[in-house]
Amino acid sequence: MADDAAKAGGPQFKIAPGDLKDAAPTFETQSKALKDALDKLKKSLTEDGAPWGSDKSSRRPTTPRTTTCSPRSTSWSRA
Repeated sequence: MADDAAKAGGPQFKIAPGDLKDAAPTFETQSKALKDALDKLKKSLTEDGAPWGSDKSSRRPTTPRTTTCSPRSTSWSRA
C-alpha cells in the first residue's frame, strides 16, 4: 500500500533508527520538563484550596441544578 502511494507521487514515510536514537535525549528532557510543570501546577492548585467561598453567591452547590424548559408555541394564527 505504501508503495502505491509512492508510485502515485504521494508522501513517503521512512523511519531511520539512527535518527530515533539521536532524538531520544530531547524527548526525555522535554518529558521531564512537562512532568515538573504538571507537578508544580498540581501543588499550586492544592495550596490554593477550594475555588468557592463561604458567601451565598460562591458557596459550593449541595444539589445539582436542573432547568426545566417548556416548548415554545409554534402555532401561528392568520388574521
